[in-house]
Amino acid sequence: MAKNLIKMIVSNVEGHTYSCAIGYAYDQVGDKEISAMMKDADAMMHGEKAKHYAKHNLRH
Repeated sequence: MAKNLIKMIVSNVEGHTYSCAIGYAYDQVGDKEISAMMKDADAMMHGEKAKHYAKHNLRH
């Protein structure tokens, strides 16, 4: 569900003069600390951002 929402957001942003990077995390079991999940989501976001910059030959 989250992946589909993110794909929709990213596709709506494409073609504009701005970009976005989105990271998310979830825990199906419920035993992961929120701080660890936030770190995972942040790492995902930064990874997506790095891929975008590399794809478009941009520096950040």
